[in-house]
Amino acid sequence: MPSILKLCILSLAAAVPFGYATDQSSPGEAGVTSPPIVILQPPPDYPSGWFGRRIPGKAVVGFLVDPNGVPRTIYTVSCTKPEFGEAAVRCVSRWRFKPGIVNGVRVWFRMVVPINFDPSSASPQLSDNKVYELKEVDVRPAFRFKSEVFYPPALRSAFVTGEAVVGFVVDARGVPRNLHVVSCTRPEFGMAAAAAIAKWSYRPGFANGTPVATHMAQKIKFDLTAEGPGKAPQVQITALIE
Repeated sequence: MPSILKLCILSLAAAVPFGYATDQSSPGEAGVTSPPIVILQPPPDYPSGWFGRRIPGKAVVGFLVDPNGVPRTIYTVSCTKPEFGEAAVRCVSRWRFKPGIVNGVRVWFRMVVPINFDPSSASPQLSDNKVYELKEVDVRPAFRFKSEVFYPPALRSAFVTGEAVVGFVVDARGVPRNLHVVSCTRPEFGMAAAAAIAKWSYRPGFANGTPVATHMAQKIKFDLTAEGPGKAPQVQITALIE
């Protein structure tokens, strides 16, 4: 953490049922002009298996809000069940804030938020937005259409090989969403891989007989070892990363 930034303390004192933290009245350190303000706050997904059993739970999550308003270093302070702690951490990672201000300068804030999981007040429809992991689905997404991945011309001419890993979500209609480059040996490989995957289509994953959104991570290798007269550069789409 940059040493020139002052670390301020703020506790969100209360959370309404199912995780809407709304009380921001707790004081921070002296000199605070404005604490972080939530501008995007999706609700948490009720842990699968617990909602159907009507089991309530609670988790307290600590984290830092950076000067750009993004939660960082998210961790569970306490929880009634590990599943509630994991769901709360995933939830907070999707929040966004208007950053805290001290003396006109955006600063880091440490925050602690309690999140309550109450099955009597939570609507089952709130879980429709859940994005499943591959291990959670009964049927994994499968290719319906896969367009060609183009080898970046400048890297091909320079005989540069490499690879890229792209993360994305296959939604319930089989469309890739939220593409982002997880890693790449060269930025050009990352852009080429993401551009190709954006055009792909899938048969969606299924859980309990229903099509669902599923997290995916795909590695693509760019190889010139097989190139020669009459041969094209090799772009290998490898197995999914789990």
